[in-house]
Amino acid sequence: MRLALAHKPQRVTRGGRDAVIVVNAEDYEKLVAPRDLVDFLQSSPLKGVEIDLEREPDYGRDISLG
Repeated sequence: MRLALAHKPQRVTRGGRDAVIVVNAEDYEKLVAPRDLVDFLQSSPLKGVEIDLEREPDYGRDISLG
C-alpha cells in the first residue's frame, strides 16, 4: 500500500494470476474522471443511442383570471 500511495501501482495476484491493481486514490480519480464535457459525452454509455428530440409545439393554454 505504501508504494501505491507513492504513485506506484501494485499488482495483486490470486492463484498466480493478476487479480487487481492497487492504485493511489488520486491516480484512480484521474483515470476515471472525464477531462472535459466532450470526453464525458464520448465515454457515455448512451453514446450512439438515437433519441427523438422533436415534439409538438406548445401554444400555451387559455386561463381565466377573473
